[in-house]
Amino acid sequence: MKLSKRLAAISALALCTVALQGQGQGQGQAPAAAPAQGRQQGPPGGFGGAPIMHTIKEGKLYWALAGASVGFVIGDTGVIMIDDGFANASAIIKQVTDKPVTTVIETHDDTDHINGLYTTPNADKLKIIAMEDNWKQQWTTFKWTEKPKATCPQSPMPPAPNVIIRQDKVATTIDGVRFVFHHYGPSHTGHDLIIELPDYKVAFIGDVVFDADMFPDHPGMPAQDHGMFWKSEKRGTPLGMFHNVDELLKLDVNTYIAGHGTDTLTKAQIKAKRDAIKADYDKEAAMVRSGMSLEDLRKAVGEDKYGPRGGCIAYVDLPWYVYTETKRDMEELKDRGTIK
Repeated sequence: MKLSKRLAAISALALCTVALQGQGQGQGQAPAAAPAQGRQQGPPGGFGGAPIMHTIKEGKLYWALAGASVGFVIGDTGVIMIDDGFANASAIIKQVTDKPVTTVIETHDDTDHINGLYTTPNADKLKIIAMEDNWKQQWTTFKWTEKPKATCPQSPMPPAPNVIIRQDKVATTIDGVRFVFHHYGPSHTGHDLIIELPDYKVAFIGDVVFDADMFPDHPGMPAQDHGMFWKSEKRGTPLGMFHNVDELLKLDVNTYIAGHGTDTLTKAQIKAKRDAIKADYDKEAAMVRSGMSLEDLRKAVGEDKYGPRGGCIAYVDLPWYVYTETKRDMEELKDRGTIK
């Protein structure tokens, strides 16, 4: 499927000529370890519950799940974390190594993927790697977007990323471990970062695809959303997700670790998730092209039976994306004289 003109433009803006560039901007001081705050105690592996540790390669590569996934890569002298989304996440790796955490790589800026930084020792001295615009969006999220509810995670502003990725396919070695960073344009957000570990044939994919909706503050999601959602306020888009999965399938990896889910994913599984959502997207797009309004589209697919979703996390439904993106494309074609 070809990307829309707007999606291609967004992707182009995210790619620059510089790959890795140290940034000296605003690294905040991490406060002393604070108690976990936010959602009520949940089951093991769920938000607020005890983390569950998974081994990918003994002594080398692990991932833990406590609502959101955190990866642990054991380097020559330290530990590289992939996301740091829950309180005291860095302490879990002490089960298998005494090496200190030296680096955190952020798949994106959502608070359930970075909130743990405020409890990570020496967080203000860590190398923190993220996609361009990640920090700007973090500031916006913490200052304006988060809802001040007792059930929402509340934490200090985490330290800023200080190593910025500005393009796709950035290959580097960190503490003796090979990494390749990928950015395929907007998907869950506008600055999703894919972390490939070629020596292990593993890719951490953040929320580009996730196995299951694990947020207890969601009062149910339509079947057609397939457990997924996208952040419109951060330039997320299902169209971008389709393109991202196409690119993920080209990677020479066997295992994908999603930002949320109870197990690793295979190529067949991420393709099946993409195909199911795309089938609904294409069906609804045809309805829009026939002249259906957004209100009628939501009724036609049963979306009107679900109340506003969000709790701590605000997001819009698939019909909204389909309607908005299809109408925009129709206007572009009309402007070109392709349709009347």
